[in-house]
Amino acid sequence: MKFISAKIKPLTNEDLEIVFENEKMSYSHPWTKAILKDCLYSKYECFGLSVDQYLIGHSFMTVKVGEAHLLNLTIHPAYQGQGYGKFFLLFLIDTAQRLDADIIFLEVRKSNKIARKLYLSVNFNEIGIRRNYYPCENNHREDAVIFAKTLISTPFKN
Repeated sequence: MKFISAKIKPLTNEDLEIVFENEKMSYSHPWTKAILKDCLYSKYECFGLSVDQYLIGHSFMTVKVGEAHLLNLTIHPAYQGQGYGKFFLLFLIDTAQRLDADIIFLEVRKSNKIARKLYLSVNFNEIGIRRNYYPCENNHREDAVIFAKTLISTPFKN
């Protein structure tokens, strides 16, 4: 199985330059280094996905008072379409559950059909639209689709 070489680890300050490079490769409007650093220092759930020692993906998630919010899930473009996004997403869902979240939310560009298909494939539901949420070229804005997934809790959860 190809995911045997994939490793997920907490991000550190030393990873931020590679994370920023992956952001620039993946998005027309990437997060800034300052935003990435703030997430790390704010003690968000920050993870990196490595394949063969190369950091190919990253994620930032908050978990507070029973709710998780997946703020960013990025896979380097050269590794997209190979199942790494789903592999990473399932880890994040499990992490949110272990941290006692009852629900997980996220936003995705309305035009990002591949990401929307991924979230639907693991039983997220479209629950709304944030109008003019994402910046675009020429000072335009794009709507975000809001997704949510109820997380199953077990009666034996500590």
